[in-house]
Amino acid sequence: MASRSGPTIVLIGGSATLDSGAVVDSRQPLAGDKWDFVLRDALGTSEAWWSFAKALADVIVSQHPTSDAWALAWVGKTIKRPRGDKGFTRVRSMTFLDHADDLIDVGGSEGSPYLRIDRASSRYRLLPYMLRFDDLQGGSPPVAIVGGCHTTYADGTDIVGDRPLDYFAYRWPDAVVILPHTPITEAKARRVGRRAASRKVRINGLAEQTHPAKSRDFVAGMKESEDLRRAHPFVVSHDFHVTFWADQGAIRDPADLDAALTFVKSRFDLNVGLWDLARNPALRKALLAPAGIAAPVATPAAIPK
Repeated sequence: MASRSGPTIVLIGGSATLDSGAVVDSRQPLAGDKWDFVLRDALGTSEAWWSFAKALADVIVSQHPTSDAWALAWVGKTIKRPRGDKGFTRVRSMTFLDHADDLIDVGGSEGSPYLRIDRASSRYRLLPYMLRFDDLQGGSPPVAIVGGCHTTYADGTDIVGDRPLDYFAYRWPDAVVILPHTPITEAKARRVGRRAASRKVRINGLAEQTHPAKSRDFVAGMKESEDLRRAHPFVVSHDFHVTFWADQGAIRDPADLDAALTFVKSRFDLNVGLWDLARNPALRKALLAPAGIAAPVATPAAIPK
């Protein structure tokens, strides 16, 4: 089931100011936070990150050729919206994501462990629990997967190992995966991309995803960062962009996709494909020229015979 060339993975990150007043770059490791607890929590639970991720997912879903295209959102029940007093309010994820369907609620028959995708109809379908991808059954695959990254299992299953990225690359190789950009997420994206391109992605079950030695290292790191984790930070202001882009296994300049997204969002009057614009430098040059500067037009003398 793995794609021939590799997965498409987009990471969103950059500079952010947290509620504590600290200014961080999500792409750089924080001292005392070896396993990205603070960065994953701050981005993945904040409305700021989800607003950018949703804008990208909206374009991907709306431009998909199939009429029933949808996005899987791996997110908790709520996300944090900052208030003026440095506190926050909680916004229901399903409301924020256009009245999404919660796959736990639509589920299967009573007592069934399976979650029926085909019983949902919304553009966004939420999976608010860790690593329940194996339970998803029926229906068409998602065209985009947006993940805020949940709090991990106690042994670090979804951080130390390659889940969930290896699972996405194996089961839904054509879906665009959108995740927060942290050092560990980028390393995992590069590793899974290389393995998928060489057809080495295998799913062997949760028990085999975490190496015992790395798990012990993870547990030790979790204890060391307890004070940092207890703060549960969230993003107050940010300068987020597309900061990593693996396009069907090929690492590309994320600035090209970021510029394409900005243009497509601002020009709904033009029928321009996001991927066409991101991948085609000539098209970007023509459409993204500075305002008031017309693209050069070839004269008959300049056209080669």
